[in-house]
Amino acid sequence: MSELISTDSVFSAESRQTLCCLMDMMIPVSEHMPSAADPAIAALVLNALAARQELVLEAVAVLSEGAGDARFHELSQLQREALVADLRAKTPQFISFFQSQVATQYYQDDRVMVALGLEPRPPHPGGYKAPETDWTLLEPVRARPPLYRPV
Repeated sequence: MSELISTDSVFSAESRQTLCCLMDMMIPVSEHMPSAADPAIAALVLNALAARQELVLEAVAVLSEGAGDARFHELSQLQREALVADLRAKTPQFISFFQSQVATQYYQDDRVMVALGLEPRPPHPGGYKAPETDWTLLEPVRARPPLYRPV
């Protein structure tokens, strides 16, 4: 039997704290809205970020290096903002990827949808009425000869 204990997360505890701090900087908690670092939302974001683990870990390393002996989440807001500005200059592809993943997961959360006055459900097939399709419009396409070579 193997002595290895596996985990679901590809990020270390410190990396997760750093990423959650970044999420909170991007979308902080407000009176009626949760933070992007809310545990339920953050778990989804971290899973999405795992798709580009190498890029994410490179960015976390830049932030850790910039923080020196302290941890990123322990720095003052001004210090964190300066490090994020430096990160934006060094790895713009990470910033773009990170922002898209955070926004995507955040606006899928039911609490956020309710706070925005929207019904928390998928956009389709929740009842949007689509007009009946006129299938005869496809007849000219079906009458065309194939565009490919037979095998």
